[in-house]
Amino acid sequence: MSFKKGVEIIETVSGPIPINEMASAIIAVVGTADAGDLGTLNIVRTAKEAAALYGKNGTLGEAFDAIYDHVKTLTVVSIRVATDGTESTQIANIVAGLKLIEDAYGQFGLFPKIIIAPGFSHKTGVGAEMVSIGNKIGAVSIIDAPETATPEQAVAFKGAFSDYRAIVTYPRVKTLNHDGQVVATWLSARYAALMSQVDKNQTGDNDPTGYWCSASNRVLQGVVGLERSIQFNPKDDDNELNYLAGQGIVSVLNGGSGFKAWGNRSTAFPASSDSLTFIPWRRTMDIIEDSIQFFTRQFLDKPMFTRPNDIATSLIGQIELSVNDFLRSKVGTALVYGKCELRIEDNPLTNLANGKVKYHLQATPPVPIEHVTYEAEVYVPGLEIALNQLIGG
Repeated sequence: MSFKKGVEIIETVSGPIPINEMASAIIAVVGTADAGDLGTLNIVRTAKEAAALYGKNGTLGEAFDAIYDHVKTLTVVSIRVATDGTESTQIANIVAGLKLIEDAYGQFGLFPKIIIAPGFSHKTGVGAEMVSIGNKIGAVSIIDAPETATPEQAVAFKGAFSDYRAIVTYPRVKTLNHDGQVVATWLSARYAALMSQVDKNQTGDNDPTGYWCSASNRVLQGVVGLERSIQFNPKDDDNELNYLAGQGIVSVLNGGSGFKAWGNRSTAFPASSDSLTFIPWRRTMDIIEDSIQFFTRQFLDKPMFTRPNDIATSLIGQIELSVNDFLRSKVGTALVYGKCELRIEDNPLTNLANGKVKYHLQATPPVPIEHVTYEAEVYVPGLEIALNQLIGG
């Protein structure tokens, strides 16, 4: 060892490392248009950009109109496909366009978290492809029930998509087109836009909103009516709107102060009744998990620890501290509880020797209020109490 005389400083890094939260308000839309390159991923952020790229017609034009009725700016990954008079070919074009969504991260460094294909999602094979892509990238797919369906037929249609990341919307809504005419348009695009509006905290609510909040019971912008009336009676549970919500379909309530999205559950409900059937629960867990996953990737191939007597400065210790710091920062908004723990029993020698580390992650998103009960008691003794107050002053 060489001789040293003087002062030496050895610098180490301890404590948590910030985790960047993944963006949730990113929509991917596949459809037809009058202009724009075919089979190409594009990023659109405003209505002006969308019109310049694709024009205002086709299913893409309708989708962008719905999206930018709710938010002034929003990142949308868009894919235009060719229009074809043969339905089988048209469906094949849409499916091919959907497959391109997986390339979004490689091209733009992001993954959409909401997938729509209005005008086509109800076609055989399209919804299934949307759900398949969504499960690969942690995105929800919003699928329209057929425009001719009755509530019972919509429920039967939804049965083909029993998945935590699949959402079926019904019926179509009436909106104004660019000529001021009332036309029927697909609900999926406006529901996706409303979901993004909630994510971006732009609903105008007094309390902040985000991806952990449900889009249900919030006004769908630009809607002036429904293509098919949905019967609702708040005094009687046996009504069409309640039936649809109870079968895991997102519908629309004419609440007197605007047409509101109605329904909290994915298509996994009611076959599954756990809390992950709540749409905001599944979305929240996707964002939390993705954020942690992408953060942790920077540490791959580095030594897991070199100072076994100092967990705070070891890599595996810093990861644990960082994830816990991130989870604590989400408590009060996206989470009510969160914890990350490195357990000895989860990390046997054989795994450590093969470079494998396992953490135990716990996270609890907030639950939307779905049902409220008041037990009303006709309290006759209140007369005596009131009289005593009156006489007694």
